[in-house]
Amino acid sequence: MQKTIYAPLTPIARSAVAIVRISGNNAKIIVGYLSKNPIKSPRVAILSKIYSLKKIFIDEVMVLWFPAPNSFTGEDVIEIHSHGGVMVIKSILNLMKDVGFQYAKPGEFTKRAVLNNKMSLDKSEAIADLINAETPIQMQGAIASMHTINTLKSWRNYLLEMLAIVEINIDFGDDMAIESTKKQLQKLLFSLRSSVNNVSQNTAEELAKSNIKIVIMGVANAGKSTLINHITGSDISITSEIAGTTRDVIESNLDIAGHKVTLIDTAGIRANVRNPIEIEGIKRAYAKIKNSTIRVAVIDCNNIDAEYSCIQHLINKNTILVASKADSVQGKFLTTSNGTFLAISAHKNKGIDDLLSIIQQKISTCFDLKNDSILLRERYKNAVYDFIKYINEIYITDNMEVEIIAHQLHSAIAKLNESLGEEFNNEDILNKIFSNFCIGK
Repeated sequence: MQKTIYAPLTPIARSAVAIVRISGNNAKIIVGYLSKNPIKSPRVAILSKIYSLKKIFIDEVMVLWFPAPNSFTGEDVIEIHSHGGVMVIKSILNLMKDVGFQYAKPGEFTKRAVLNNKMSLDKSEAIADLINAETPIQMQGAIASMHTINTLKSWRNYLLEMLAIVEINIDFGDDMAIESTKKQLQKLLFSLRSSVNNVSQNTAEELAKSNIKIVIMGVANAGKSTLINHITGSDISITSEIAGTTRDVIESNLDIAGHKVTLIDTAGIRANVRNPIEIEGIKRAYAKIKNSTIRVAVIDCNNIDAEYSCIQHLINKNTILVASKADSVQGKFLTTSNGTFLAISAHKNKGIDDLLSIIQQKISTCFDLKNDSILLRERYKNAVYDFIKYINEIYITDNMEVEIIAHQLHSAIAKLNESLGEEFNNEDILNKIFSNFCIGK
C-alpha cells in the first residue's frame, strides 16, 4: 500500500491564502484534528478549525474532501485552505508529519494520477512543460505540443483501422475479399505515409526546452563588450581600449520578444597570440560560436575589410553583420563589397532596436512556432522520427500473407504506444472492429 502523502500547493511564504493537499488511503486521519468533519459532504467547502497533535489551535481553515476515485490522484484527497502566514503553513505541515504522512516528492501527485489512470502520461508532460515555461513563446510551445501528441494518436487510430480490416479477413475473409483488402490497405498506407512525411521535423526542442544561444563575435576591440553591455543594460563585460580585454565567455539571459535567449560575449578572434589565458579564451569562443543558434559578427566600421577577413570563416546563414562605432554613418545600413552591415553605435543608441528586431526575425526563421506539430520533448521527437522511418519501410504486396501485414501493423502501433506511454491493447482492435462491422448478422 502506498503511503499517504502531503505537500503545500502554494509557496511557503507570506500570502493571502495557502493550500495543503493530502492524498492516500489514510487521508481521513486528519479529520481527527478538525472541528468539523468534511467527509460527510464530498466536494463541498467546509469551514473548520484545525488543531495540532497536542490539540493546540492553529487556524480556521476551509477543507474540501474528494473521495476516491473522483479526485486528482484517483485516491482519497483532502485539501486544507488556510491563511497564508508562514508559521500557519509550517504548523499545518508539521501536523501532517506528526500524524505519519509522507512529504510528497516533486511531481508525486501527478505521478499517482497517471498510475491511477486519471491522467495520461503525455498530458502530465505537457502540464510540466507549461509550468516550466519562462516566456510566452515557451508557453505557446507547451500548448502546441499537445497537437503533436494528438497527431501521434491520430496515426495510431489510422493503423488500428487498418489492423481491424486485416484481422477481419484473417478470421472471416475469402481469397477475393483478401485481395480487395490488400488494395484497400495499400491506399490507406499511402495516405498515412503522406500525413506522416508532411509533419514538420522542425526541432523546436532547442527553442522551447533550452535557450536560444546568440554569440557576439569579432576581432579584439571591435566593440563586442560595449554592445552586450548596452543590450543587457548592465556592465557585465569589461570594456577598454586595450585589445583582448575579454578573456573568458560571459553570458546573460534575456527575454527577447517572448523568446528565452542567452547572449554570449566572447574573446576577440586574432592570430599570433602568445598569452596562454587569451589563447584559452579564444578556444572557448570558437566552441561557443560553433554551438550557437545565431551569430552577431561585430566589425569596426572603420576597418571592415581587415576585420571581416579575420572572421569570414565563422560567418554562416544565421549570422547578422554589424558595423560598430558607426557614429557618423548615415542611414541604418552600410553596404560594402563584403556584404550589408547594420550600422550601430552603442554610445548614441543607434541601431540597437533594429538589431533586436533582426534577431527576432532570425529566431522566427529558425523556429516556426506557428506549426502545430512542434516536437518539444526528446521522446516525442525520437518517436516521430523512428515512426517516419518505420512506416516508410512497411510494404504490402499482392502475394503477402495477411498475417505478415498484421504483424507489421502491430509493430507500428506498439512503437507509437511506447512513445505515448501506453500499452498495446487488443481491446482497441476489437473496438475498431465492432464500430465498423456487424459480425454475426
